[in-house]
Amino acid sequence: MPVIGFLSPAAADDLHGDRVEAFRKGLRDVGFVEGENVTIDYRWAENRNDRLPELAADLVRRQVAVIAVPLSTPGALAAKAAVAASAARRRRMAIVLC
Repeated sequence: MPVIGFLSPAAADDLHGDRVEAFRKGLRDVGFVEGENVTIDYRWAENRNDRLPELAADLVRRQVAVIAVPLSTPGALAAKAAVAASAARRRRMAIVLC
């Protein structure tokens, strides 16, 4: 089952529930249903951008298929750096802003 890494600078209980649900709906619209044929591995920085590199590196180590970052430049840069610093870059790990 493919795994999507979801990297957010926010806290899990912040007002991002609608964004997460919209992300899940978009996946469903193209045939991916969380828990059925795709897993989403969530990482929340709890409003501490200094945690993003560590969280991004963890997703890369777990070899997720793609890292989704919800409209966060610091998150996207952390994901890019983590992929570039790892052997995963050889297998083309994608980073998408959502």
